[in-house]
Amino acid sequence: MGIWTLRPLVSSYSPFILKPEINRCVGHVSATTGGETFYYPNFVAPRDNEKLLQEVVHTVTRETGYQALMKVRCSNGLQVSAYHGNFIQHSFGADVEFGIVDADKAMGVLFSYE
Repeated sequence: MGIWTLRPLVSSYSPFILKPEINRCVGHVSATTGGETFYYPNFVAPRDNEKLLQEVVHTVTRETGYQALMKVRCSNGLQVSAYHGNFIQHSFGADVEFGIVDADKAMGVLFSYE
């Protein structure tokens, strides 16, 4: 089971994995599209249904930004040495692109002195 969030030219995939056999390479798809991977090892319906329902409702109803573009600017003497997180960057030093941004997403920027 997965949730596709579609907007013009943007999509995000957030799979809800209930069987361990399915958890092969879907993490890469959700990471590059701005989605999340929800994994329930040893899923038992009576025990885990409430948590699954809460996470699905939260994923679908939270405020979300689409097609985000981030540019990091530094003061003289500083430079960006690395970006960390789930995003698309076509070349180092270029803008960082996010398919989906919401309050549950985070990224890191590592600065260094020139």
